[in-house]
Amino acid sequence: MKSTIKAFVASAIITAGLVGTVSQVEAKPSNTYVRDRVVFEVVEISAEENEFGTVPMVVRETYDLDNPDLLGDYPVVETQVVQVGSEPLIIWRETLSSSDPKGSYTPERRAHAVSTRLTNLAESLGIDTLEEMYQAGVVNNEVVVFASQEAGEANTDNVVFTLSPGNREQGDIFVEHMTEYGNGTASGEPLYN
Repeated sequence: MKSTIKAFVASAIITAGLVGTVSQVEAKPSNTYVRDRVVFEVVEISAEENEFGTVPMVVRETYDLDNPDLLGDYPVVETQVVQVGSEPLIIWRETLSSSDPKGSYTPERRAHAVSTRLTNLAESLGIDTLEEMYQAGVVNNEVVVFASQEAGEANTDNVVFTLSPGNREQGDIFVEHMTEYGNGTASGEPLYN
């Protein structure tokens, strides 16, 4: 019995060694697809002031079309940053109260949530600029900026972010700035929320 266990362990170690050796050999994919997409990253602006920024960028991704994964998706084999916004689109300063079990929406949590939401919206709407994507509206008695390719009403499914109390009267200014940022005519000053 002990010799059987030893033989099994030894063969497992040898197999693992072979798999490790094979996986270290990288073959260049011969059949690739390249595309650019818009993503939004979070940067720390000031640790002392607890400020975080949402910065748009364009990345170029190369996919290996010869080796789909188990779900049929193609793996990204290379990612290059093609363009980075020179200034943050939004700088997050305010903590907002929330009924979320994780507690209040701190500037860092808001920056991460909105950056992820913007990246996902850009992907799902198939956009590669911010131009003509945003509108101001009201959801749950809160002034929000929401995303829609057509004129419509804000709802919980299309909210991008909630305006802080000091900015609630400036929804249209936020929308105008985000549109100008997207088409390259913005003043260069970020929005503070």
